[in-house]
Amino acid sequence: MAKVKIIHRMQIETSFSDQALAASARTFGEGIKGSRCIGTPCAEKRPDAHGRFTPSLYSCFVMTFEEYQKRASQTARYPDIGHNFVYPTLGLSGEAGEVAEKIKKVLRDHGGVVDELKKQEITKELGDVLWYVAQIATELGISLEDVASGNIMKLLSRMERNVLGGSGDNR
Repeated sequence: MAKVKIIHRMQIETSFSDQALAASARTFGEGIKGSRCIGTPCAEKRPDAHGRFTPSLYSCFVMTFEEYQKRASQTARYPDIGHNFVYPTLGLSGEAGEVAEKIKKVLRDHGGVVDELKKQEITKELGDVLWYVAQIATELGISLEDVASGNIMKLLSRMERNVLGGSGDNR
């Protein structure tokens, strides 16, 4: 079973205590059935623009592609969900374009150097790409687990036959 590491970052702008924030993170983790929390969700305080401390939560979850697909589909909001593979396909195209745009600007404006800020921005866009891939798979009744493992099997077969390079789907 394929595993994917999901980092969940949640900014909470309240005056809750650290204990309440940590409990919120644990509740989120427990809401993902079968996921395992790595370490303990922690509350970290940072000063805001006014010098006040705003709690921020960072919690890390390991989940399967299947778990991700189920969780992602719970957030889907678009016309005719369950019978509309066109909408997420168009969304995927747009998000892939946003990834390409971020990379283009790294080349143009930063000499090809990807700093931490750019890496975070690209990571967010790749997350959006993953969400749309999961939605397309869901709309078509395809398991994201099957997509991931099938792709690796295809690539390993090509590598074994020394045909990783070249073109064509059926090499």
